[in-house]
Amino acid sequence: MQRRRFGSVPTILRVSWILSTEEAKLFEGWCKWEIGWADWFLCPIRTPLGLRPTRSRFTDIYEGPEFVSDDLWRYTASLELFELPIVDEAAFAELLLGMPLPVMNAALTAELMRWYTKSWPGAQIN
Repeated sequence: MQRRRFGSVPTILRVSWILSTEEAKLFEGWCKWEIGWADWFLCPIRTPLGLRPTRSRFTDIYEGPEFVSDDLWRYTASLELFELPIVDEAAFAELLLGMPLPVMNAALTAELMRWYTKSWPGAQIN
């Protein structure tokens, strides 16, 4: 039987950047001098939740620079994401039920109270 051992599971994501010559110089310098090829950094990652800053690090050296055109260079890399941004539990429940959680809670409470008072004549809910 499989069981969950960790609260967050790293995810590997393949990414690509197209940079101008000046941006490419800055990127290469940043990789070497700022993060030392290995430190964690915040990187904007697009997921179904939108563009979110996500704690990331390179799994290996990037590929590139690859000349694209005129003044543009492509860099490709695999990033390890500390935790992939996903919906929280309340948002997941809303998506499943197709209604906001407070509305669902109110409807469920009303239904339970109706059932409870019908099932137990004379009973009062505190």
